[in-house]
Amino acid sequence: MTNTTTQANSVELKSVHKYYDQFHALKDINLTIREGEFVSFLGPSGCGKTTLLRTIAGLENCTDGTILLAGEEVSHKPARQRDFGIVFQSYALFPNLTVAENVGYALKSQKKPKQQIKARVSELIELVGLNGMAERFPAQLSGGQQQRVALARALAPNPKLLLLDEPLSALDAKVRHNLRAELKALQKKTGITTIMVTHDQEEALAISDRIAVLNHGEIEQIGTPDEIYTHPSTDFVAEFVGTINHLPLTKNKPAIVVRPEWIKLFNSPSEQRHQCIILATEYRGATTRLTLESEATTEPLFADIATADCKLNHFHTGNIAWFELHPLVYQLQEEESQYNEQRATEPLIKQTQSRNSADKSTNKSTNKSTNKSTNKNTV
Repeated sequence: MTNTTTQANSVELKSVHKYYDQFHALKDINLTIREGEFVSFLGPSGCGKTTLLRTIAGLENCTDGTILLAGEEVSHKPARQRDFGIVFQSYALFPNLTVAENVGYALKSQKKPKQQIKARVSELIELVGLNGMAERFPAQLSGGQQQRVALARALAPNPKLLLLDEPLSALDAKVRHNLRAELKALQKKTGITTIMVTHDQEEALAISDRIAVLNHGEIEQIGTPDEIYTHPSTDFVAEFVGTINHLPLTKNKPAIVVRPEWIKLFNSPSEQRHQCIILATEYRGATTRLTLESEATTEPLFADIATADCKLNHFHTGNIAWFELHPLVYQLQEEESQYNEQRATEPLIKQTQSRNSADKSTNKSTNKSTNKSTNKNTV
């Protein structure tokens, strides 16, 4: 019987482990992906993200644990019996087949009627923006166009799940930026549950509903892009997703995590501002990254300032400036403090609940024993 509490077309991983001989590649992975969600597996090379994707697909067998797709356990089923489409980094198009033939390949293998194949292929070619290219061969297409063909081919059988293994990494920056916007729009339009593997933080933040950050075969944190970026739960997540400053403004208080764009720079002092010297500048187009040194901090700071402001205020290497923190920093610090207080009280609440349960259990036992003794005496 299908578990009615598991949402249709979702993915659920329970205590999944993967070993390669003595190497523990995946460690106790627990994850639920809701229907229609776009989730990215993000992490450095060798963290286990591609292994996790391949394990979900059935291209690798999990050593231990349970995998459910749409409520059905598939832990030990082969890939062909798991209803998914997949797009690889290399596209893996058939060079001797046209665009239309590549897109319709899976449908032809399933012996679908010719008219049905033709209609579905035409629909998908239009969906991915390749009108007029149905008779071209892969060698006649750009990298971005080939990726669109691979995506259309993966969607052709109407799978419940779409898996993307670093699908944009081989493209140049501008094409990658445009295609990721198209990919997100396409996923929302089709409503297909999608998992993407990437090592590109910006890509994951821009396109995902949620992100699972992996490190050494474990999920360090899973959350929305804003939660991952603004409320990192571990030092690894904070440092891997974007740049951070550890900022102890006073030696008596613990360091706080501050993103470079949360530092505001001025060319005049005030009570709230700290004097600094600009050690270096790094031009990045719309913004310029400044390296600052201040007596208020124990290590140099990174600040991302709009390039136009840098020019207007003469924020150049060697100049004196004054910085202050964006009000958001103090708001986040307060939220973090409240969260930590809540976590600190949870064990006490659980202990109290446990003691209350134990007391109730003891009272019930005592009452039963007393009643039995009373009944015996009455008899």
